[in-house]
Amino acid sequence: MSIYIIFYDILKIMIVSSNNLLKILLPNDNKVLKDALKQADIKTLANIKSGDISVDDILKDLFTQAKTGTKTNASIENLLKNSTVFKDLGNFSKNIETLLKQTSQNETLQKFKPQLEALLKNLGNIDDKVLKNSLEKSGVFLEAKMLSQTQTKTSLPKELENILNQIKTILKQIDLPQAKNISQTIDKLLNQNLKGLETNPNETIKDLKTLTSQLETLGKSLQNKQTANLEQLTNSLKNISNQVQLTQSKIDNGSTQVEKLMHNKSEAFTNTRDVLLNLKNEILQNNNLPNKQNLLKQIDNLLQSKELNTNINTSSLKAAPNQASETLTTLKEVIVSLQNKQPVNPDKIINSLQNLSTQLQTNQVKNEALTQVKEILQNLKNELILDKNIPNKQALLNQIDNLLQNKNMDSLNLKPTINNLTSNIETLLKDLKTTVAQLNQGNTNQASFEKIDKALVKLEQTAQNFIQTLNKGENPKAANVNLQNDMKAILLKVQEELATNTTDPKASDTSKQVDKVLTQIEYHQLLSLVSNSNSVYIPFIWDMLEDGSISMKEGKDEKFYCEINLNLKEFGETKLLLGLYDKNKLDLTIYATKDHFKEAIKENIFKLKRAMNSVELIPVNIHILDFDKDKKEEVKKTDVYNQNINLGFGVDIKA
Repeated sequence: MSIYIIFYDILKIMIVSSNNLLKILLPNDNKVLKDALKQADIKTLANIKSGDISVDDILKDLFTQAKTGTKTNASIENLLKNSTVFKDLGNFSKNIETLLKQTSQNETLQKFKPQLEALLKNLGNIDDKVLKNSLEKSGVFLEAKMLSQTQTKTSLPKELENILNQIKTILKQIDLPQAKNISQTIDKLLNQNLKGLETNPNETIKDLKTLTSQLETLGKSLQNKQTANLEQLTNSLKNISNQVQLTQSKIDNGSTQVEKLMHNKSEAFTNTRDVLLNLKNEILQNNNLPNKQNLLKQIDNLLQSKELNTNINTSSLKAAPNQASETLTTLKEVIVSLQNKQPVNPDKIINSLQNLSTQLQTNQVKNEALTQVKEILQNLKNELILDKNIPNKQALLNQIDNLLQNKNMDSLNLKPTINNLTSNIETLLKDLKTTVAQLNQGNTNQASFEKIDKALVKLEQTAQNFIQTLNKGENPKAANVNLQNDMKAILLKVQEELATNTTDPKASDTSKQVDKVLTQIEYHQLLSLVSNSNSVYIPFIWDMLEDGSISMKEGKDEKFYCEINLNLKEFGETKLLLGLYDKNKLDLTIYATKDHFKEAIKENIFKLKRAMNSVELIPVNIHILDFDKDKKEEVKKTDVYNQNINLGFGVDIKA
């Protein structure tokens, strides 16, 4: 297997795993971390040596300055990211491997070796669950977990407790009997929470379900009746548009289930038309609607679009004339074989393409089947580009291009029309959102409804996780707080053991190695604190890796960002910037140093897109750029990124 394929597989794992990590944002809660750091050993943090100051000393000084406000978070973040002092901390996994060798040579430290080894995962065995678990146990979140454990022994997770208090604050602004009743339910839950493990979990679950139902009822009573239907239809249209885009992305990126996806897309188009008609009726009935004529015009244009007026009969995709159907079946089999790395006879491809050319010229392919023909040809082309073993590959690619340019296919330029449709729908959705906001302006009940609605979503998600944990018979506190299996906790134990070991001549070297690793962890702790993000070293073993880190951050309007920095032996500095928005739309920019590496990524781009599709992500924009620090800092932020100030990514990933 080539080094490019190995890196591609690693790249895919990291990107797909980041989908979950971006949405979860590991539970460090920077406010908690900040409180934890305030309770840290002030004497240790303030013990700055005179003379030759170490990196560790500088970090401790910066921790103190962050707590006291002597330096701004922005200035400390800039120092951490750009100072040469912190550029030579080394490869975390390599430093740990050195430490493992040292512990194996020391009888009193050998007991720590299995614990350390258990936290170091080989990259080939990483999936999203393992990666998340490794990040949580990296040591970066140790103080936060310690603080959580030392707080009052309560029965509810801190996140759920915070949401209950947030809802209670919102309810104080609502002068209705229902609001007071709900507050009483919350008070009951919070009072039970103080009892800790003595609380009856079944009663807690019952009260949480009651609270959810009460909030739903209150929300309906507060919502502006004038805009309720309009908002519901707008949300329905947005969900259907997202479904169309995901389905089309899967088709474009070579899914083998084309017929099923075409059927799904046909259904989505029908549903889109129905929702648009209902929207039109709703708007017509509302005489006080601002921007009314513009909205009606947009809806009429969409209703007249070709996509919503073409009935795709999926049964005809299987049939057409028998000869054409057999040709398409053969080509689909070839695609599957290529995807599965199975040998393919190039003559079989040539003959099938020639047959298809004849069938197109003699009109043996029905118009309804042309969509599938185009998709199959494009998928075949993508697979041939990826395959390095097919002889006369360029001739086959030219043959496919000629077919795609066939005059009978000219009228079916599918992707641009789909893009136009979804783009027009997005414009309509934006205008509908603005119109609803204008109608709700000054409506205090509606404002309360929106707060309750957002809080209810968070409550349902958090309560569901909590209930699932209880149903498994697990302690929700212990499930999240296991300090014994934390990298920093283990290293501190090793350090303590070394302090009492005065007979081993190698103890000093081992102690220095422990300090080096702890310094790396504390670097990421401080960077997480001052940048309001989660910054973690790469917590697994990979021979190609010289150094690396992962940083995750939540922006406004449920947008999530991930920055992955890698320094690779074969490929030099590499940076991946990911932005997740609208729940499952992903933008990715890859900064690479070596030209041959960039070419390798481009060759595997469709496999990467399929990996994203496999976890229901829509790869909207993927760019591969030169790693040039000066230019990178000057790139203008646009679209997704320009709504989030000072995210520290500074990248234009839009076309």
